[in-house]
This record gives sequence, structure tokens and C-alpha cells, in this order.
Amino acid sequence: MAWVGIGASAGGLEALSALVKHLPEQTNATYIVAQHMAPQHRSLLPELIERETHLPVEQIVNGVVPQPNHIYVTPPGHNLMVSDGTLILTPPEESAAAPKPSIDAFFDSLAEQIGTSALGVILSGTGSDGAFGVRAIRAAGGITIAQDADSAKYDGMPVSAIRTGCIDLVLTPQAIGQKFAEIVQTSRDAEGLSAIMPPVNSLAEINQLLFAQSGVDFRDYKPSTIHRRIERRMAALGLERIADYVDRLRNDEEEIGTLFRDMLISVTSFFRDPQEFESFAKAIQQIVDDRDPSRPLRVWCPGCATGEEAYSIAMLFARAFGGMHKIDRSNFQLFATDIDQSALQIARQGAYPMSTMTRVPPELRQEFFETEGEGFKVVKPLREIILFAEHNVCQDPPFLHLDLICCRNLLIYFGAQLQQRVMARMYSALRPEGMLFLGKAESINGVESMFRRTNSPGKVFRKREGYEGAFSVAGAVTSRYSGDAIEARRAARARQGRNAEDARFQALVRTIGPNAVLVTADHRMRNVYGDIDPYVSIRQGQVNAASLDMLKPRLAGEARVLISLAERSNEVRTSGPIEMDESNASPVRLRVHPMVTDDTVETLFLVVLETLPAADVTAEGKDQPFIESDSSNFELRQELESTRETLQQTIEELETSNEELQSLNEELQSTNEELQSTNEELETANEELQSTNEELITVNEEQQISAQELSQVSREMESILTHISMPVVVMDTRLNILRASNAAREAFNILGAESKPHITQIELPDGFPRPLDFLPDAVAQMKPVEIETEFDGYPSVIRVAPYGRGHGMRSGVVMMVVRRSA
Repeated sequence: MAWVGIGASAGGLEALSALVKHLPEQTNATYIVAQHMAPQHRSLLPELIERETHLPVEQIVNGVVPQPNHIYVTPPGHNLMVSDGTLILTPPEESAAAPKPSIDAFFDSLAEQIGTSALGVILSGTGSDGAFGVRAIRAAGGITIAQDADSAKYDGMPVSAIRTGCIDLVLTPQAIGQKFAEIVQTSRDAEGLSAIMPPVNSLAEINQLLFAQSGVDFRDYKPSTIHRRIERRMAALGLERIADYVDRLRNDEEEIGTLFRDMLISVTSFFRDPQEFESFAKAIQQIVDDRDPSRPLRVWCPGCATGEEAYSIAMLFARAFGGMHKIDRSNFQLFATDIDQSALQIARQGAYPMSTMTRVPPELRQEFFETEGEGFKVVKPLREIILFAEHNVCQDPPFLHLDLICCRNLLIYFGAQLQQRVMARMYSALRPEGMLFLGKAESINGVESMFRRTNSPGKVFRKREGYEGAFSVAGAVTSRYSGDAIEARRAARARQGRNAEDARFQALVRTIGPNAVLVTADHRMRNVYGDIDPYVSIRQGQVNAASLDMLKPRLAGEARVLISLAERSNEVRTSGPIEMDESNASPVRLRVHPMVTDDTVETLFLVVLETLPAADVTAEGKDQPFIESDSSNFELRQELESTRETLQQTIEELETSNEELQSLNEELQSTNEELQSTNEELETANEELQSTNEELITVNEEQQISAQELSQVSREMESILTHISMPVVVMDTRLNILRASNAAREAFNILGAESKPHITQIELPDGFPRPLDFLPDAVAQMKPVEIETEFDGYPSVIRVAPYGRGHGMRSGVVMMVVRRSA
């Protein structure tokens, strides 16, 4: 059975009514509605929805087991969870700004419990509740749908969900209801999956299309992973045949992008597997206690997704150091990488809904988070010690000299060969005795020669020494950064016939300089020769793993200048000795050789990196410019010296100006922080008002519908009283006349019931008993009364019937005069 979760807020009643009106009569699906509502008001939502659909509608009671073809509505003042096939009501967050119920929390549990049979729908509403939830459903293999923004009364929630890149379909409410039959009827079990598994040729073409657009090679991912994502997209599009989907991909680049994002599975959580993190915290404390104080600890989290796990590790390290005030980038560096740019953007912002905080211990939440709107935001000092960067762990060069790699729940998506290649990269990236932290379902099977178990009960391993097959950074620059990916692979096949030429070129490079980098004129790396690890440095900010930015700053700057000069002169250019920033580091000399070949239109440059012995460096040669010592360059040197003096003077003036600007900047920064603090307070107040406004909008919508219904009932009653032939008088408990039939108006001479005259003000026909003799008892006892009388010349019965609002609440009485039949 499919479980359809429907999240809505302000304007959601209108969208829900349109959706349920078009639901199919018989599908193997149950529908569960989480609508933001004021917790202190009784909701009329079940009654209002029931009028628009033929399906049964129920308000959820704790522990109910959903049935097919039923609609369940969350009651006010509760959050909703799914557990073991039942719906569980839980208390909502106490914060006034927190959505009630939380759609994110509901969708997250729906994804965890139901998996591929879960469908998530986001309808009209303000705010962003549900945006994280659709990520979880999509990662679990479910289908996600958002209301078209143009049809939404309030488009905040649908637009936020769409911006995650995790929405399969964007439709109007009517189209969503109609689409369910098509989606639910598509097989989603293992048997149905095997029936539509792509043939080898189709799968190869799909991989090629993905590779051509994204540069990411999925060939070595587990086939089941790829098949599930393809099947999920086919179900969303209503396609039954794999050939039809391949044809769709050939003609729809947007669908290729959607499938690529679907492959990424960018989902994680804070302190996932709490017991694993409990034992891992002890390993972190050991790393901090045993650290070398002369260098920073370096940690890498590949496949970080939206950043929750990276922040979890950073929090544990901050605690191990003794608090946030004792940790910064000088003693701790954490690199968190992924290939999903939208997920990285969320990670950099560090803002998460309240539903993601369930596993964060209260003391860590208080220390490392601050309230922001409907959720929490990681404090700025913790965000600043993490570098989030786009990086493909399968293709790009790894980070180096690492003390710890945390690679959890990533390897499970890779085939055995790709797992071993990635583990080899990690082995080379770690320092001796470096640690590796894997996910609960991952192991070191097949790579026992690289890693060994530690004493920790969790999945924490240490690097072994002496493994010879480790990955080298020299071969790390892959086709992803070599221009067009497909052309690069074709070129690689073409080069297979030129092995002899390649061997001679390699020998020539070793002769010129064993450690070198082949780059283009725009500083992109084509290849790496020898060991360039001593010359590489990863810095904070945007990382391009295949450019000269990988080199240490002084080397990268000098290399750019030399390349520019070599390109203009088409001659070899050489720098003087370049001092490194590190203490006791030998100076380095660069040589740039321009290389033009017949089979390419671009010029390549071989940048040779040569470490000089300290004895070869003279005082005169230190930091000399990149001009070679040649007597024919005397005039050029004089001009250069003059330029240097001018440059030095300019630098001094700039330094003075910079000091003044820095002082001004500090003042502005102080003012900005005050304004930011005020702005955060205003944002918090605004979010609370917005949440209250959403609840009021929902209540107002229900009241408007109730008012319309009451007005309709009133018109119907007036019509009945107008056309009924017997005298009928409707009174309140004080016996004021509220309504009267036309026959009663004539018989008792009632003039204008609108003015609510008292029953004693009517004119009684001859022989008619006094109303005060029997009406007060009927009101007091709330029991019907019948009195025999003669009326209009005929034997008649006066019938008095009390009416009320239920639960013993009295509203008044109705008096009717009924003629007895002969």
C-alpha cells in the first residue's frame, strides 16, 4: 500500500478541497493530511474535506492503522509520526514559531518507515516547512510532488520545496489528485523492479548521457542503486517501458539533470546512529589528546550532503578541545565535500528545521545552535572552521595529510571495485596511524591490508603501514576537469596507439624535472608528473581541484606570471629561488616550458617544480624576480629595478590606506553586528507572527465556510416557514419570538418577528390557552408538551418542543398548532 503524506498551511483548505475531489475511488493508497492549525481551536477540516470527496475522512486518533482509500487528518496541537505501520500523535515543539504539526518531522518518519512506497505532497502555505522532508522521501526512493506556485494561494512552501531540487512533479491540486492513480498503479516492489531492470545497452546509454552532462561516472555504482533511481523516475513520469525512458532522456536535458540529482541521494542527519557516535567521541578525544601542537588537526568528510554529520563531528571536536573558544582554523581544519551543489549551499548556511534536532543532545543544542525563524542555525564560529567544497571522492585528488576521514553511508552505494579504489585514495590521504570512521552498514572487507580495527566497539579503523598499492595524487586529475568529458574519453582511447610516444615524453619530463604539472593557458591541469605533494596546499574558500590553486600560494602566483611571460615570448621562463612560508622549508624554483603540438590548437605549459638545496640560495638570489641572469637583459633589469621602487612606494601608500580602511571597517563591522543582532530579533518576532497568522488564516477559512453554511441553513429555514401551512413559532429561552411561519403571523397577528417581540405580545384567538401557562415549564424541563385545544374552528393540538445546542445546552422552544384529522 502507498502512503501519501500531504502537507499544507495557509491557503491549504482550498488546495486540499480541489485535490481530494479528484482522487480515484479505488487505489491501494492511504492519504494522511498534516495541515498547520491553531492548537487551541477545534478544527472543522475533516468535515469540510468530507463534503468534497467520496472517500471516508477521519481525524487521527493515536495508534490508528491507516486503511486503503481513506483520508486521515492530523488533529490540532499534535505532531504526527509513523511507527510500525501506525500513526502516532506526539506533542509539538514548544516554540511559538514552530509549525504545528511539523510537516518535516512527519515526512522524515514517513520516509524512514515506508521507504519507496511513500509519496510526499506539498500544497499552499507560507514558510518552508516540508522542504527537508521531501529530501528524506526522495532519498528513500519515494515520489515527491509540489503544488504549482501559480495555483497556490500562498507559494512559500511549494517554492521552498521546489528549490531543493528534490521535487519530481509540479502540478495543480486537481492534477495531483488525478496523478495518484497512475503513480500508485506502477509496481514499486522488488518483483516489479526486476521486471523493468534496464538491459545492458540501455543502462550503458543512460550512464553515458549522465556522464556527458555532469562529468560524474556512475558505471561502478551498485546496479541496484541505479535501477531504483531509474524506476523511481519512470514511476513519477508514468512510463512503463525502459525504452521510453531512454528516449525521454535523449530528447530532454532537464530530465537528465533530474535523474542526476536523484542519483546523488543527498540526505543525512545529526548524530546518525547515536551509539556509533558515542564510541566515536572517545576516538576523537584520543586524537585531540595525541595531536602534534605544531600543526592543525585535519579531518575530511566526503559525501557530506547537507552538512549535519560534518557539524556533528565538529561539535565533538570542539568539546574535545575544551570548548568553542579553544578551537579555530589554526589548530583544526575540517573539509566537508560533496558533488551536490544545492546540498552544499544548505550546509554552508547551517540552518535546519526543528525536526532535525531530535538526536542533538540538549547541551550541544544550547552551545552550538541559535534559534532562527522556524528552526535552528549553527553558530558562526562553528560554521567558520568547516570548509564546504564541491569534490568527487571517486575522481578528484583527495585531501592530504589527514588525521581522520569520516566516510559514512557513502560506500554502500558503490560497487566492490569502486569501493576499493576509493579506500585506496583514503589510505594515501591519511597520515600514519590516521583514523577512518565508516557507517554502520560498511566494513573494510577486501582492504584489510590498508586498515585495521581499533579497540573502539564502533566502525573506527586505523591506517596500516607498508601497503604498496596506495593511490597517488599524480594520477588524480581525471577527465572531469579535462574539458568535454566524452571527448576526453575518446582522446584517451586514441592515445592507446601512441604508447611509444608517451613513453618518450615521460622520459623527457623526467629529464627536464621529475616533479612537474602540465597546464593550459587558463591554468587548468592536464596531468601531474612525479610527487607534487610538498608543493600542494588546500585553502579555505572555493576549491577547484584541477587548477593551479592546488599549489601553495607563492608558487601558484609565480607560476601564473611565468606562464603569461612564456606564452608571449614562446620561450622557457625561470624564476629565482622562492622562499616558502613554512619554517625550515627549502626554497623552490619554477621553470615553465611552452609546449605546442600539431594535434591541438591550444598551448600547454610544463611547470617544473624544483626544490633547491639551502647552499645554492644566496642572499642576492632570494626572492629574485622571474628573469633569468643574462647580460643581454641589462636594460630590462634597470627598468625592473625602477618599477620595483615605484611599486614599493605604492605598496607603502596602500598599506597606510589599508590601515585606515581597516579601522573604518572594524567600526562598520561593530555597527553591522549590532544591526544584525537587532535584525535577528526582528526576524524571530516576524516568524512568530507569521506562524500565528497562518493559524488565523486556517481558522478564518473554516469560519468562512461555516458562516456560508449557516447562512444557507437560515435561508432554507425561512423558506420552510414561509411555505408551511400550520402556525409555527420559534422562541428563545426567554420566550422572545425569533421566527414565525406566515400562518402563525396571521393567526397571532405577529408584526415583524425581526424585532423579537415577547410571546405575551401576540393576539390569542378565542379559546387559545395562555402561553405563559405551559411554555415556561417546557423550557425549564426541556421536555415536549402537548395541549388539546380548538383552533380556527377545528380540534387541534398545541405541540411545544424544546431545541438546544447539544450537551444539555438550551436554546429555546418551538410551538406548533396541528389540526387533528377527522
